Amino acid sequence: MDDKRILFNDLQNSFFFEGSDWLDILKRREGRLPFLFEVMHLQGDYTERPWDDPEAYLNAYFMEWKICKPQLAKLFAERNKCYATTEMTAQIGYFFEALFWMNGLPACPGIWDEIFNTLSIKPLNGKERIQYLLNQPDLFVSFIQLGELIEEMHKKWKVKSVERL
Repeated sequence: MDDKRILFNDLQNSFFFEGSDWLDILKRREGRLPFLFEVMHLQGDYTERPWDDPEAYLNAYFMEWKICKPQLAKLFAERNKCYATTEMTAQIGYFFEALFWMNGLPACPGIWDEIFNTLSIKPLNGKERIQYLLNQPDLFVSFIQLGELIEEMHKKWKVKSVERL
């Protein structure tokens, strides 16, 4: 993936896409890069669109978070700030994906604050809480906040899943 081609308006957010340092760091961790589906879609290189039918993707996301959460907590407990911040960056990216996908949209971190109020499924006081994460991803309290946001969105997703039945 050529990170120079990534910077489309909807994706361009300095937290995720400033230069290419984050990509180099995130490439060293296991797992998929955040926003991969959106980038590939915008480049015309990929046809999979999780936001069109997000159920399987979101179920996998919430299960992966349960595995990642204790590992991330351990990084913070060991005061391993570099790895904790790298993983927090990835997890915040995945949270953005989940937030937008459950609303039937591709993730748009570049314009998230502009369209946040139009989302039908969103966390309470979400704008302020998400901005806090973006401002201070390296703090343990941000990790706690992210966990609470994910749990809240998981509950909202379950309610929406039941309503569809």
